[in-house]
Amino acid sequence: MFSLQEASIDFDFDSSELAGDGLDACFAFLRAVGRALAKPVLLKHEGFDGPPFARYDAELEEVIAEQSCKVNR
Repeated sequence: MFSLQEASIDFDFDSSELAGDGLDACFAFLRAVGRALAKPVLLKHEGFDGPPFARYDAELEEVIAEQSCKVNR
């Protein structure tokens, strides 16, 4: 877990470990953390400094998977 900005909570994961039900569980975790803290939560590829591949939007109260980034399944 990284708190790179006070405005959001950032996590990075080895996306190969999120195959199958792992991705759903990870999204549920992002949702729970985001709701509890009322903050955006970003999920990035481990060791990748680019944009997140998924994020919890606190205003919409949902997890949004980015189309431009793929999870290794």
